[in-house]
Amino acid sequence: MGGIESRARGFTLIEMLVVVVVVGVLAGVVVVGFVGADKEQELKTEARRIALLIELARDEALQRNEEWGVYVEPERYGFAIYDDVRGRWTEHEGGRFRERQIDN
Repeated sequence: MGGIESRARGFTLIEMLVVVVVVGVLAGVVVVGFVGADKEQELKTEARRIALLIELARDEALQRNEEWGVYVEPERYGFAIYDDVRGRWTEHEGGRFRERQIDN
């Protein structure tokens, strides 16, 4: 019975390292995907909030017969009411039309 070679079955160190690296890369991609999806969801939620607030402000302005505006800056947004007597815009303070911060 000669000629049959006995070969050990298992993984080499190189094969194990390759698997660890591949799993690490895939885990990183999954984590980045979740973080990106979370930020995207926050952005969509904030966009819906702004749209609803603008509709509410429009209704409020029509009901009060006032001129309302919205201001948007890189880190905040809010609503203002035009003061006919003073001839200038005044920020609306408090309540649902208060100034809001935008998280970057």
